[in-house]
Amino acid sequence: MCNINQSYLQNIIDFLNGKGKALLIGDMPKLTELENYVFNRAEIYTAELVLSQNKALIDKAWTDKNYVQFLDYINLIEPSQLPNSYLQKYKIASKYIKK
Repeated sequence: MCNINQSYLQNIIDFLNGKGKALLIGDMPKLTELENYVFNRAEIYTAELVLSQNKALIDKAWTDKNYVQFLDYINLIEPSQLPNSYLQKYKIASKYIKK
């Protein structure tokens, strides 16, 4: 465990002596760049998480043969984010609802 802590500490030191030096000296353009990067990554992560959660809800509704709920959930997602199999299921669910 001591080696892990030493390795972690050495990585932090190396970072702060290299690319992280801007953080220590308050280089505002670099800090703004870092802030923008973190914000963008958070946006991407959140979008992927929401998509994953919505897909899980869609899959459960399909498995439960709850086609109304399936259509409600699938309409929350941009069609380009879905595989073709979901679009085929969309057509099938729509037919079941019309009956």
